[in-house]
Amino acid sequence: MLFIKFSCVAAYDANVIESSLLPLYPWQLVHDGQEFLADYPVTFSYLIAHQNPPPQGKRKVKQIKVLVILSTASDKQYKSIESKQTVINQGLKKTSQEGRACLLSWYQETEKPTIKRLRAYLTERDEPLDIIHFDGHGFFKRKCPNPECPKRDTDRVFYSLNTQKCQFCGSVLEEPQGFLFFDRDSPGIDYRSGAEFARLVGQSKPMLVVITACKSALAYKSDSVFNGVAQKLLRQVPAVVATPFSISEESATNFVEQFYRALGAKKSLLEAVKLAGDAMRHHKYEWYRPVIFLRPDTDEDGNLFEWEVTSVELPPEVTPKDLSQINKNELLDILKRMIPPQFNQLLFKLDVPQYLMPSSDNPQTERAIALLSWAEAPGGCGLQKIKQALDELLK
Repeated sequence: MLFIKFSCVAAYDANVIESSLLPLYPWQLVHDGQEFLADYPVTFSYLIAHQNPPPQGKRKVKQIKVLVILSTASDKQYKSIESKQTVINQGLKKTSQEGRACLLSWYQETEKPTIKRLRAYLTERDEPLDIIHFDGHGFFKRKCPNPECPKRDTDRVFYSLNTQKCQFCGSVLEEPQGFLFFDRDSPGIDYRSGAEFARLVGQSKPMLVVITACKSALAYKSDSVFNGVAQKLLRQVPAVVATPFSISEESATNFVEQFYRALGAKKSLLEAVKLAGDAMRHHKYEWYRPVIFLRPDTDEDGNLFEWEVTSVELPPEVTPKDLSQINKNELLDILKRMIPPQFNQLLFKLDVPQYLMPSSDNPQTERAIALLSWAEAPGGCGLQKIKQALDELLK
């Protein structure tokens, strides 16, 4: 692995860097005259040293919890996008079947994924999240700060980088920064800055935030080169994957599926992004566009998780030889005590249809009852088959 580091003799503050353009260069396209360095065993990442400390060390996990924020907000300029949740599910299929990954649900299908509902979910959740994935649109513009501007609730308050004043109220525009699009219950788009998004997701203490939105890592035309969404997020999280460029829907889909498949195979973050970038090479010229941002005190390869080894354990009063004699209520009691990774191993072994089972985010009792109900229904495996599968797992 090749590491190239740039430093500055003067104070190199994360908030204000007035003249350096080094962070803006597409280093992924460095060429030796014959090949891109990225074609060799070389991976590029941006390290940003914010003053506030991020979580230290790797996070011990038995199961990675992934929250997908799908924003369908769009207008005539920004086309609607297809959900990446199905693609993420496909990438994590093997890992999920082994009980080592879980996609969380945070809103009803009849509801819109608004930032208000997201805030409520994150506030009420006790456990930290491991990965947050935002899938939607974004841009990098100046905004009119005047709350009395006649266009304050529309996209007309956003301007190109070279514009200095609002054409409707005359106010001096804010410095350029990155924004993400969120859905609203009413028509229109809810525009949220990178700083707002960082404060919101930071309360859940994720180890990684992935953003598949155009220009979500762009930082330019300001006194600070850290005014992009990804750069703001690094104040709160150890690692971010985003892009300073536009990216096509097909490329983003190919990247996402391969990226999560690699993470599920326990690859490092740098390895996962490189493998996922390779999956984009057949479509246009976009393989270099996903970029890794890390805190310098994070593992240099982006190894964020330490997998805990789990084994199936029955309550002490039950032994394997007793399994064939236990009744339905005793079987339910055993299933209720299993941790999600153990229970998911059992589901995989029994080949239970995924659509019939509540997700790992639901209470274990609810999942245990659903398994028994399916087993006893026509087409189910029967209770004896569950007992045999448990016996095999114990051995």
